[in-house]
Amino acid sequence: MNWISVNEKMPECWSQHGKTFATGYLLTYDKYGEYQINQYWQHGEHTIKGWIKSSEGWEECDGEITHWCELTPPKN
Repeated sequence: MNWISVNEKMPECWSQHGKTFATGYLLTYDKYGEYQINQYWQHGEHTIKGWIKSSEGWEECDGEITHWCELTPPKN
Protein backbone atom coordinates (compact mmCIF):
# COMPACT_ATOMS: atom_id res chain seq x y z
CA MET A 1 0.00 0.00 0.00
CA ASN A 2 1.14 3.50 -0.78
CA TRP A 3 0.25 5.61 2.28
CA ILE A 4 0.23 9.38 1.75
CA SER A 5 0.52 11.85 4.62
CA VAL A 6 -2.16 14.57 4.69
CA ASN A 7 0.74 16.99 5.36
CA GLU A 8 2.17 16.10 1.92
CA LYS A 9 -0.94 15.85 -0.25
CA MET A 10 -4.72 15.70 -0.01
CA PRO A 11 -6.69 13.41 -2.34
CA GLU A 12 -8.12 14.80 -5.57
CA CYS A 13 -11.88 15.38 -5.64
CA TRP A 14 -13.38 14.39 -8.99
CA SER A 15 -16.94 13.15 -8.45
CA GLN A 16 -19.57 15.90 -8.43
CA HIS A 17 -22.77 15.67 -6.37
CA GLY A 18 -24.58 19.01 -6.70
CA LYS A 19 -22.39 21.62 -5.01
CA THR A 20 -20.04 18.99 -3.59
CA PHE A 21 -17.02 17.34 -5.19
CA ALA A 22 -15.71 14.15 -3.59
CA THR A 23 -13.04 11.52 -3.98
CA GLY A 24 -13.80 7.89 -4.50
CA TYR A 25 -13.58 5.75 -1.38
CA LEU A 26 -10.17 5.73 0.30
CA LEU A 27 -8.58 3.87 3.19
CA THR A 28 -7.68 6.33 5.96
CA TYR A 29 -5.63 6.11 9.14
CA ASP A 30 -6.06 8.51 12.08
CA LYS A 31 -3.99 9.66 15.04
CA TYR A 32 -5.72 7.08 17.26
CA GLY A 33 -4.55 4.16 15.11
CA GLU A 34 -7.98 3.58 13.54
CA TYR A 35 -8.51 2.57 9.90
CA GLN A 36 -11.66 3.62 8.02
CA ILE A 37 -13.11 3.59 4.53
CA ASN A 38 -13.70 7.26 3.88
CA GLN A 39 -14.24 10.03 1.31
CA TYR A 40 -12.73 13.50 1.16
CA TRP A 41 -15.08 16.24 -0.06
CA GLN A 42 -15.05 19.91 -1.01
CA HIS A 43 -18.23 21.99 -0.89
CA GLY A 44 -18.62 25.26 -2.79
CA GLU A 45 -20.21 27.00 -5.75
CA HIS A 46 -19.51 27.63 -9.41
CA THR A 47 -19.30 31.38 -10.05
CA ILE A 48 -18.25 33.54 -13.00
CA LYS A 49 -14.81 33.60 -11.38
CA GLY A 50 -14.68 29.78 -11.27
CA TRP A 51 -15.08 27.27 -8.44
CA ILE A 52 -15.18 28.90 -4.99
CA LYS A 53 -14.56 26.37 -2.21
CA SER A 54 -16.43 27.11 1.03
CA SER A 55 -15.52 24.04 3.09
CA GLU A 56 -13.78 20.69 2.91
CA GLY A 57 -13.28 17.64 5.08
CA TRP A 58 -13.49 13.90 5.55
CA GLU A 59 -16.91 12.23 5.37
CA GLU A 60 -16.45 9.92 8.36
CA CYS A 61 -13.96 11.25 10.87
CA ASP A 62 -14.00 10.39 14.58
CA GLY A 63 -10.30 11.22 14.84
CA GLU A 64 -7.83 13.35 12.98
CA ILE A 65 -6.86 11.70 9.68
CA THR A 66 -3.08 11.52 9.30
CA HIS A 67 -2.68 9.28 6.22
CA TRP A 68 -4.72 7.97 3.30
CA CYS A 69 -4.28 5.56 0.40
CA GLU A 70 -6.30 4.55 -2.63
CA LEU A 71 -8.19 1.28 -2.56
CA THR A 72 -7.41 -1.14 -5.33
CA PRO A 73 -9.78 -3.76 -6.72
CA PRO A 74 -9.09 -7.38 -5.79
CA LYS A 75 -7.00 -9.44 -8.21
CA ASN A 76 -8.47 -12.61 -9.66
